[in-house]
Parts: sequence; C-alpha cells; structure tokens
Amino acid sequence: MGLLDPFFSGRKREIERKTRTAINQENERRTNEINGIKDLQYNYAKESLRIKIENDELIRNRQNQLLWDQRSFAAEQREYEFDQAMRVFDLQNQRYTEQKSFNEIAYDQAMRQQSQYLQETLRGMEFDATETFLNFNAAAAGLDLKKASAKADAAIRLAGLADTSYQALDVAKTKTAFSKRQANIEALKAGGQLSARGGAGVSVGKAKQGIKAELGASKAQMSKQLLQEQRKVAADMFFNQRAIVNQLLTTEADVDIQLGRLNYQLDLDQAKISISRDNLRANDKLIRDRIALQRRQADLNNIQPLRPEETPEIPMVQEMPMMQYQEPFEQPDQEFNNPLPKGIEAFGPDWAGMANSALTIAASVATAGMGAGAGGTFHWGKGLLGGLSAASGVPNLPNLITPGANIPNIPNTGGTGLNLAEIYKYNPNPLLG
Repeated sequence: MGLLDPFFSGRKREIERKTRTAINQENERRTNEINGIKDLQYNYAKESLRIKIENDELIRNRQNQLLWDQRSFAAEQREYEFDQAMRVFDLQNQRYTEQKSFNEIAYDQAMRQQSQYLQETLRGMEFDATETFLNFNAAAAGLDLKKASAKADAAIRLAGLADTSYQALDVAKTKTAFSKRQANIEALKAGGQLSARGGAGVSVGKAKQGIKAELGASKAQMSKQLLQEQRKVAADMFFNQRAIVNQLLTTEADVDIQLGRLNYQLDLDQAKISISRDNLRANDKLIRDRIALQRRQADLNNIQPLRPEETPEIPMVQEMPMMQYQEPFEQPDQEFNNPLPKGIEAFGPDWAGMANSALTIAASVATAGMGAGAGGTFHWGKGLLGGLSAASGVPNLPNLITPGANIPNIPNTGGTGLNLAEIYKYNPNPLLG
C-alpha cells in the first residue's frame, strides 16, 4: 500500500464496514458462546479442585492416623518383645545358675567317689599284700615243718633200723652160740655114750675124732651162717639207711624248691601289687583329669545368657505433607477478531492515514534533498524524487534516472534508454507497492 492510498479509501472502507459489521455480529455470537463454555469449564475445574482438596485432606488425615497407629503398635510390640526377652533371660539365667551349681556338686561328688575308690583299692592292695606275706610265711613254715618232720622221721627210722639190725645180730649171735652149745652138748653126749659102752681101741678113738670133727664142722657152719647173717643185716641196714637218707634228701630238696618257688611267688606278687598300685594312681590321675575336663565342658556348654537390650526408640511419625494446589486457570473472555473501527475513522476518508502519509512524504523529500546537496545545500530535484518514491512506493526511484545507479533486482541502466515498461518488468505495481 502506498502513502496516497488513504486519500482514495473512503468508499472501500464503507464496504469493509458493512462486511465487518456482519462478521462482527457472527463473531460476537460465537465469542459469547465460547466465553460461556469457558466459564462453565472454569467453574467445573474450580469445583473439581475443591472436591480434590477435601478428598486429599481426608486421605492425608487417614494416612497420618494410620502412621500414628502403626507407630503405637510398633512401640507396644517393642515393649512386649523386650518384656518377653527379659522373661526368657531370667529363665535362662536361672537355669544357668542351677546348672552351674549342679556342675559343681557333680564335680565334687565325682572327686569324692574317686578318692573313696582309690582309698578302698589301696586298702585292698595292702590287705592283699599282707595276706600274700602271711600266706608266704605260713607256706614257708609248713615247708620248714615238713623238712623238720622228714628229718625227725628219718632219724626215727634210722634209729629203728639200727635197733632192728642190732637185734637181728644179737639174735643171730645168740642162736649161733646156742647152736654151738647144743652141738657141744650133743658131742659130749656122743663121747659119753662111747665111753659108756666101754669101747677101746682105734675105732673108739676114730669115733671120738669123728664126733669132734663133726662138732667142729657144725661150729664152723654155724659161724659161717652167723657171718652171712651179719653181712645180710649190715647190707639191709646200709640199703635201708641209704633209702631213708635219700628220701630225706629228696624231701629236703623238694622243700627247698617249694620254698624258693614261694619266695619267687612272693616277689612276683609284691611286684604285681606295686605295679597295680602305680597303675591305680596313674589311672586315678587320668580319671580326675577326665572329670575336670567333663566339668570344663559342662561349664562351656552352660553358656551364660546375655542380658537383652531395648531396641532403639521408634522414630516420631513424619506426617504427610500438605498438598499444594494451583488455582484453575481462568481464561480471559475472547474478544472480537478485527473489530469494526469506532468513531470518525469508521466513516469517509482515513484522515489520520492521510496525515501520516503527508508527513512521511515531506520527511522523504527533506531527507533526499539534504543528502544529495553538496556543501550543505538542498537539492530540490533529488528531494522531489525522494518524495515521489515514498508516495509511489517505488524503491530507489532517484537512482532510476541517475547514471550508473545500481537498483536491487534492476540491471544497471547507466541513466539512458530506461522506460516505464522496463520498470514494471521488475516491479509490476510500483505505485501500489
């Protein structure tokens, strides 16, 4: 639009006014309808916000109450659990004390029983040792008695054997002497009978010699028999004495062997008793150590309970924060689009536009004239061309007739041969812009 349009727009504006009047009426109806819907939406949003605030406050109060109830329940549960833990602790502590006392009693009783067993066993060993020594003395005395008895029996038997032998010798001597006397008597009888017959001569002498010879032979035989009898008695006495002595020696040797065996058995029994005593003392030490270890293990198994501690305090309830809300946006009422001008400008020419165009043309003339003059002079030709350019809407109009001018979108004219057709070629509506 050029600066001269306001001077020729009166009729056009009248047509636009009628058209705009009809459009404005339709726009007013639609605007009222839209604004009514906006008011309903705003009221609905405001009521919804109020309901939401009430519901959120109810929910917040319910949640806060639930948090406080949960804290109260947790606090009661904490106190109950601590009380239960204390009851369990008291019971376990009582059991611990009782078990500790029982372990002490059991330990002392086991030690006393072991000491009693040791003393009884040692006394039994002493009795066994005494009994063994007494048995040894009794057996030794018996063997000595047996040995003495054997000696006495041997002496008696030897004495009896000697008496018997001597008696047999006396009997043999007496029998031999009696036989010899009897033989002498018979010889004397025979000599007396011969003498009594009264015989003489050689035959009588021979008979007497025969009687004497027979008497000598009988005596010699008797002496020989006596000697044999003496030898037999002596031999029997010797062999019997030897048998008695051998039996005595055998008995004494057997007694000595048995006595040696008794001494060896006594030494062995005493060694056994001594070893048993040492083993008993060593075993007693092992048993006492085992009892002490069992007592230690029982004390280790009897663990003293730890006193329970209260759990940390239940923290205070952090209540739900207050909700913040934003007021619903109240849209401003919609206004008319391009409303009809009011006042004098709605009828006739656009006086304000014409005044503005005149001022703009005058400012263009002054600017173009002052810029083209040299030495501070005013160039009227350039000024008028500048005003014409502003009024027609053709840009850079002074350069169209200036040699060597450069116009945007128009070739360099050089100041010659440029007509209006060529201008319209590059700007189809130079006057209307």
